[in-house]
Amino acid sequence: MFEEMGVETGVDVHSLLGISRYLKEILSGVNLESSLLRAGMPKQREIDLHS
Repeated sequence: MFEEMGVETGVDVHSLLGISRYLKEILSGVNLESSLLRAGMPKQREIDLHS
């Protein structure tokens, strides 16, 4: 993801994931296709660019 690489996208991914979870609950009969919803947020990791 761009955010993980330090590139600002203007998209609040945490809010997007939250609303996706909310919609999944209230629209229980609807299949919401979302890779992010299935996988969740990636784990934060430190990247050493000077190696």
